Amino acid sequence: MIAALCCPLELVKVQMQLAKLLDKKRMPMALPLGPDSALKPRLKAGGAIGKDQFVSTTLKPVKGAASAPSWARSNLSVIREIVRCRGVAGLYYGIRLHILRDASGTAIYFAAYETIKETLRQITGSETTGPMTHMLAGGSCGVLSWLLIFPVDLIKSSIQSQALQPKEAVIFNGPWHCMRSTYAKLGICGLYRGVSVSLIRAFPIHGLNFVVYEWARSTICWLAGRRE
Repeated sequence: MIAALCCPLELVKVQMQLAKLLDKKRMPMALPLGPDSALKPRLKAGGAIGKDQFVSTTLKPVKGAASAPSWARSNLSVIREIVRCRGVAGLYYGIRLHILRDASGTAIYFAAYETIKETLRQITGSETTGPMTHMLAGGSCGVLSWLLIFPVDLIKSSIQSQALQPKEAVIFNGPWHCMRSTYAKLGICGLYRGVSVSLIRAFPIHGLNFVVYEWARSTICWLAGRRE
């Protein structure tokens, strides 16, 4: 259920983050050179270009030009572009990978938290656990879950980045093709590109999440007059 609600948001986020790069792939970079074209290149001796031929060129950015394409000016404009290109169903592009990531990640996340928390409790010999234990257990389970599911997240983002690409610009035909291509080109490290940033973020965020969660749970139990 949560994946069904979050998948469109994740898709829009990916498109917004990569908007400038993705727009370059959608725009043809070959320019026609007619006899009166002002873009005629300097040809080598003996070279010639016909009136119907094309030449590849690199356009320099214009000062003051928009930093993002018109379809990525806002979240709503991205949603409109996705619906225009792929229909309403396009908002769920890559949902199977999204469900796989969330389902496996959540299972690892909470199982690891309870296991680490109980292990720390036994090591300290305490009957209860405090904020420091919750912080360590929460941060550790966040790091562990990201280490295990990061390749799935990377493949999901790679697939979703193609949502607005024309067929001729699509690189990956599916999740398995994406994984095989990435592994063949970059090895196992290619499936973990950017993982360091996620791990640095994971420990404090998930540690604080469980500190607040345990505090809220104990407070609710206290107000209800029940033992934890």
